[in-house]
Amino acid sequence: MRSKATPRVAAPLAWSDKAATLLALAARVRTVRVPDSLVLTHTRWRADAAGVRREVRARFGRARLAVRSARAGEDAPGSGDAGRYESVLGVRDMRALGRAVRRVFESYGAVRPHDAVLIQPCVASVSAALVAANRAADGAPYDAISRAAVRDSTAITRGSVAAETWYIGHGTRRVPRALRAIVNTVREVEALLGPQPFELELVLARGTLWLLQARRIPAPRTPPATSHARLRRRAQSELVRMRDTGMRALGLMPDWNPAELIGEHPRPLALGLFDATIAQRTWALARAALGYATPYRAALLRPLAGRPYVDVRASFESLVPAATPARVRARLVAHWLARLAADPSLHDKVEFEIATTCRELDLAWRLRACPLSGSERGELEAALVTPTVRALDARALDAEIATFERRCVTGSVPLALKGIARDVALPFARAARRDFVATALLRSAVRRGALGPCRLEGLLHDVHHGARALAHGDVLRPGTFEIECAPCRAPDFVQAPLPSADALRLSASERRGLDALLREASLPLDANALVSLAARAMRARELGKRVLAAALDEWLARLTDAGAARGLGADVLGWLTPQQARAALGDPERGVAAAVRARTRHATEAALRLPPVLTATSDLALVRHPPCAPNWLGTERVDAPLELVDRHTQPHTVTAGKAIAIRSADPGYDWIFARAPAALITAYGGPHSHMALRCAGARVPAALGLGPERFGRLLGAARVTLDPRLGVLEARTG
Repeated sequence: MRSKATPRVAAPLAWSDKAATLLALAARVRTVRVPDSLVLTHTRWRADAAGVRREVRARFGRARLAVRSARAGEDAPGSGDAGRYESVLGVRDMRALGRAVRRVFESYGAVRPHDAVLIQPCVASVSAALVAANRAADGAPYDAISRAAVRDSTAITRGSVAAETWYIGHGTRRVPRALRAIVNTVREVEALLGPQPFELELVLARGTLWLLQARRIPAPRTPPATSHARLRRRAQSELVRMRDTGMRALGLMPDWNPAELIGEHPRPLALGLFDATIAQRTWALARAALGYATPYRAALLRPLAGRPYVDVRASFESLVPAATPARVRARLVAHWLARLAADPSLHDKVEFEIATTCRELDLAWRLRACPLSGSERGELEAALVTPTVRALDARALDAEIATFERRCVTGSVPLALKGIARDVALPFARAARRDFVATALLRSAVRRGALGPCRLEGLLHDVHHGARALAHGDVLRPGTFEIECAPCRAPDFVQAPLPSADALRLSASERRGLDALLREASLPLDANALVSLAARAMRARELGKRVLAAALDEWLARLTDAGAARGLGADVLGWLTPQQARAALGDPERGVAAAVRARTRHATEAALRLPPVLTATSDLALVRHPPCAPNWLGTERVDAPLELVDRHTQPHTVTAGKAIAIRSADPGYDWIFARAPAALITAYGGPHSHMALRCAGARVPAALGLGPERFGRLLGAARVTLDPRLGVLEARTG
């Protein structure tokens, strides 16, 4: 009997240099197309440039060309060279080809004979650029897919474009239809080349997927997909439990900017300090004192897998006037929640883009899409007057300033967390609300035409320059809530006086227009009073930050000293909650054990991908990071070298005049401005956050709140060009 023939199985491929790997894949892949490619070594280019041009013309005709880096070892895991070298797209003719080839080779520095470039015809009619990987950047078991509607295939890898990023947990079958072809390509390449981490650069053109590059990426070892799936399920169960207790949405930045102040995944002590001093009750009490409603729960935070998520429903309810009828309040909050769910990129712009928290001067326009009847809008409009007037109460504001100034001079701060919350954080929270109200009114005056945008920017600069509360020699703790951040001094700052009357003086036409709008809004103040109150509110907010930072610094310093006397270092105490840290002083051995458990849990939970905004029905196996809309500040175009700063950076090591990139920054990073930065770039940062105000006062152009995905890509750049007027941030490798 004749046996059946054994089917022939193609031998698996092996990773090689970028060009060789791509050519090998071109012959085997079925789910994606690969452009015809020519590998050109430096030796051949130097020996026969004319022959190369003839071959390119014969092979690719008059198609526009892409010249990509393909240096030997460029994409080897651990090399650190991935994305470092130049690529030149859209080469039109042979003369331009020569320039492009030389430019790419020159980006290598010392060129070796066997170094190469890859020449391909550009794919026509590109509608989207994509980057797909079979692991997250830290090795977590997700397919990571970034997509942007641009023609430049390198824009995502360079961090020059806002891209949508999806994390699809390994093992899930619930893949969105628009991503299935990309996931199929990732699986096919994985079957051909093995499961080691890799990244694919792709474009979409007329419904066809094209593979342009494939590279290995370094990634640390993480838990296997099965244990990671269990971790996702536990977090999903916690999300369901929160939903059952009234939660409707969570966000990392909608209120008090926790991702900016303590980081998107803080250690337990920093999270606990922020919670105890601000997020437990202080935030809500401050708003209630100004006439806002009491939210359904007093606690602002709903931590999930160690992330400091804000309960957005509670936040929104606390921003509605207390006098608003219950039915109107419920419909308004539901509308705000729906807007945030529809556009999560607004998560750090809630105050000015979604919520209406005071009697703004263009209230009818702001409420145009709100599903309220005419009478309900009238009720809301009337209710908004009370918190607006209370927020701009000159006597109360001046009393807060006097209290803060007295504490700054005497250095007296409460030593217990309850005292810090009651005596420092509470008045600071009121001052912050006053500042937001004053700024919202000035912004609405611009929208109504009473002030020009440039005029407002000038006013804010003058106000903030005078409101700055940082004195010569102040001690700052980068990471106000973080015990391991060493305090440093800011020697180049001096105390600035309040702005002069001339600096804040309005023109006659500005005053008339603003007076008319204030009368129309039934607000009992005139234009000059509003500008003066805005200056004092900002000063109160700045002074309050200074006193709160000093109080927390003193609390952390005392804990550090007490821990050291018992053999507990800051590296242990930072992994304990405030309650655990106090208990550890009496039982150090138990404290060390608790810190070890917390560190392990933190490392495990770090492998979870969670978005900036979660709704009660979010699926944690399909995580979407929306394309973030940065908060652009300034008007000056800047081109400068890029320097990364973090909590370990010493100020004297930062070169003046560079563009500073920092993931998130609280008031303790004010030393940055003593280094005369050319620009500031952050992953997290709101339009009226501390760093936004600092940039306005120092006239430093900025792109705040790029989002963690784009920010991470940007860090491979050597230089950046930032133009806030056009909303442009371009990264370059050299």
